[in-house]
Amino acid sequence: MDAERTWQDAAAVVEGELQVEAVEEAYEVYVAEAARTRLTDREGPGLLRLSTGSVIEGEVVVDDPIHDHLQVRLATGDIAVVPLTALICLRGTRPSLRREAREETRTLTSWLRSCWLAGVRMRAVTVDGLAWSGTISHVAADHVALVDDADDCWLIGLASVEHWLVARDAG
Repeated sequence: MDAERTWQDAAAVVEGELQVEAVEEAYEVYVAEAARTRLTDREGPGLLRLSTGSVIEGEVVVDDPIHDHLQVRLATGDIAVVPLTALICLRGTRPSLRREAREETRTLTSWLRSCWLAGVRMRAVTVDGLAWSGTISHVAADHVALVDDADDCWLIGLASVEHWLVARDAG
């Protein structure tokens, strides 16, 4: 009886040590993954506060990533594209599962060119709080040309845009 009890005690100790080891390993993996997580890896319902004090609320999506930008699907279905440099804070969302295969993200200019080719109407809200609406007539390395309803062409520096807004089927 004593030998059986000793065996059960020993088995319980080993099992307990294995569980502690598994928990410690899981924690190490969690810490490593948390350290690799970027804002662009987040998805789900969220509220973004931007540098001008603007607030954007909607579903942060990661379907077709744009380098260093968050995409937010608004209640209207339109998409707001926000550069990380304009983001002050983000409430809500959750980390999304990152694809281990390094997949190329689009550049902002690549995305803007696809909007240009599609002929979509868009709005650029700049850091001074002004909104510029129109269709793109060309995309350059550091600026975009928007033609408004009066056929005036406005050259907008990409670095001055706090966020872009496009219709749901654009881009």
